[in-house]
Amino acid sequence: PAPPPPGQAVPRVPVPSVPVPTVPGTRAPAPPPPAGRAAPPPPAANEAQRVTDPELGLSFVPPSGWMAQKQGGGYLLGSNTHAGFIVMLPHQFRSLSEVQAAAGEGFVDEQQGIQLLPAGPFQPLGGNAVGAEFNGLIQGQSARAYAAAVLSPQGGGVTLIAATTAAAYSAAYAGFVRELAGSVRFVPRAAGAGGGGSDASLAQWIAGKYYSYSGGSTLSGGSGTERQVMFCPDGTFYSATESGSYGTGSWGVAGQSSNRARFTIRGDRQSGVIILQWQDGSTDEYRYQVTGESGVILFNGIKFAYAGAPECG
Repeated sequence: PAPPPPGQAVPRVPVPSVPVPTVPGTRAPAPPPPAGRAAPPPPAANEAQRVTDPELGLSFVPPSGWMAQKQGGGYLLGSNTHAGFIVMLPHQFRSLSEVQAAAGEGFVDEQQGIQLLPAGPFQPLGGNAVGAEFNGLIQGQSARAYAAAVLSPQGGGVTLIAATTAAAYSAAYAGFVRELAGSVRFVPRAAGAGGGGSDASLAQWIAGKYYSYSGGSTLSGGSGTERQVMFCPDGTFYSATESGSYGTGSWGVAGQSSNRARFTIRGDRQSGVIILQWQDGSTDEYRYQVTGESGVILFNGIKFAYAGAPECG
């Protein structure tokens, strides 16, 4: 099978696989309040404008003056009165500390010309979200952004980024993200949208051999070793060491009785969960995330590269 198509997500922190419009927009936002005067609180969400997406398992209300359109694996928000754009994408982080560790390396998407680095500390936005300012380049232009990640009680959540040119940026953009984050609600996902049984088409999609060279990660099983994993279209999983002899299972973690397991996969072609059922009856769960690098996929945050068709016999 062909390797998983390169995702449009950022290698470090996911960015929606949606076309990013040119940054300037039609009109700059209103200027920030005078020095010494606090910015007004964000307006209450207009529930009549709430967007509910059972496929993604969330609902939200666009900030005042913004309109949302679903594109690819997320949402793109545009405005006739504010420059720039807002993007939304579900993420698979399990804690705010994971979010901050990943976002601390910035947002980079070469295909869409995005390179943004943190410009300040992360700040809590309620009990289940954090946000920070970023600056850098978007499509060759100096840009600034405010980004936040909201966690779902079930794990994962949604990433929000409001960006515009450095000249047009103001504190209003942080307000847009805070308003949007405050409106997010997580709802039951529709059947077949990553929350139900294993998807046979996803098993075909992920089928292949993958490898990761590591200096001592939990997947490598030791220092300076290469870990290989293999997914067969029939739902069989194998793990192997660099010598070619198959390993101890659990993707290189010692203690399992066999290197062979059955796998089920839930999610989509951007992110989701793989569940391994070993021959001794035990199970393990791993999260996968497609990156912006060709043929590269993250398993529990560790990079694996596609190495060809599986050798399933």
